[in-house]
Amino acid sequence: MAQRALAYAMELMANAMAQEAVSRTADR
Repeated sequence: MAQRALAYAMELMANAMAQEAVSRTADR
């Protein structure tokens, strides 16, 4: 259970980082 929660949190963080990178490149 904890392992699944950790994987879910990592996926969320990776998603947020990717979205931030996309928005940064779109700003230029």
